[in-house]
Parts: sequence; C-alpha cells; structure tokens
Amino acid sequence: MQDKVLDLVQRKGPVLPVEIASELNIDSFLAGAYLAELAAAGRIQASKQRVGSTALYYVSGQEAAVTKRLADLSAQKPKISTYQRATPAATPEIARKREAFATRLQEIEKREKEGPAQRPEKVLFPKISRAPLFEKLKRTVTPIIKRNFGDQVVLYFEEKGIEIVSRDSKRGRKDFVIAVPSAMGPVHFFVRASDKQKIGKSDLSLAHSEGQERKLPVIFIMSGQLTKPAIEYLKKVGDLLKIKKLEL
Repeated sequence: MQDKVLDLVQRKGPVLPVEIASELNIDSFLAGAYLAELAAAGRIQASKQRVGSTALYYVSGQEAAVTKRLADLSAQKPKISTYQRATPAATPEIARKREAFATRLQEIEKREKEGPAQRPEKVLFPKISRAPLFEKLKRTVTPIIKRNFGDQVVLYFEEKGIEIVSRDSKRGRKDFVIAVPSAMGPVHFFVRASDKQKIGKSDLSLAHSEGQERKLPVIFIMSGQLTKPAIEYLKKVGDLLKIKKLEL
C-alpha cells in the first residue's frame, strides 16, 4: 500500500491525505498514516505550512507546485463578513403573534410582582423505629470464620483454577508444586508460602535453591513485608523468583 501512496504523490503531488484516501478508497486517517510513514522514511516531504490540520505531501522537484497550491487553497477559504438579517414584513399574522407574546409577557411580569406562589405545607410522616430491625440483623449475621494462612493459599489456588500437584508443610512454611493453566498447556511452579512478618534474603534464597533443585521457577507467597536485602536479592534473581502477597 505504501508503494501505491508513493506513486500517487509522485504523479499528482502535492496532495492532501483526503485526496489519497479518495484515490485508493481507504479511510483518510489511514491515508495520513501512510503519508506520515513515508515522510519519516525520507521518501516524501511534508510542507511546513498546514492546510487546516494537515500538511501537503510532495516529492523533491515539486516545491514550486507546493507554493502555488498553498496560495490557491488559502484563497479558497470562505471570508467571514458581517451582515444584518432583514426584518420580515409585518403581515397581519405576525402582528397577532407579537400582540399575543406581549400579553403573555405582561402576565408573567404581573405574577412576579405579586410574589412567589405559596408552597404547599410540608407533610410530616410518623417516625419509624429501626431498633427492632437492627436487632434482627444482629441475630441473623453469621460470624466470619478466620482462615489460617495455609487455608488462604489453597483457597487462592482454587479461585485461580490452579491445580495442586503436591504439598508439604514443615517448620512454619508450606511448600507446593502447582500446575498453572496456559494456552500451551499447564506450567509447573514450585511455591513456598510463609506467614512471617518479615521475609529476609535467606528466606528467598532457600526457596530459590529448592526451585533450582526441582528445576522449576519459584513463586514465594507471603503475608508480611520484604526486608531491604530481600528486595536487592530479588533484583539479582530476576524472573526465576516471583513474589505474591496475600492479605490476611
């Protein structure tokens, strides 16, 4: 398509995008994009002076034609002139309408002078006590069961449609091997979950080493905060170790 646009500029330039669009039966926005790409590549040139919001596009040797075309287009712009609308002839029908309008205007002014219309009295409704309703709600609310961190991790996997291949718990941490669905089939990860308040560099390093032994990328799920050394360690490891934070 660019070659067709270039051929048109060479034969009919200088041209506007709308003219290219008409010749090739394409959208003017698309035509402008092709012209801009050709200009960026140095195959055509764009005029500095604009016609409306766009430039004229041309090839080397058409500079004189550009100057003439810009002058012609400027001369074609409609000139704004002041004019006075002619007063319509006063026919009997127009006279009746004017008289009716004047009467209506007088009525409105008279009502305004008399003052605003009286507002209807405010209707007071009896107050309804909401206490019984609140008491009923208190009795029907089911107490929230607080899950431990391990249960929340498993629930997270279930919500995401992630299969747990294996799991192991030891020393306050929970390890999983999971299969994450993807367009290319399930992708396996080693997951270490810890609810420690502070996750240090050694925590991440141990999880990373475990993942390397299993030859799996690692996801570290936590509820606490990373220490500064842990953050620096993450930068060195790169994409082989991802962090996921769960809120308790």
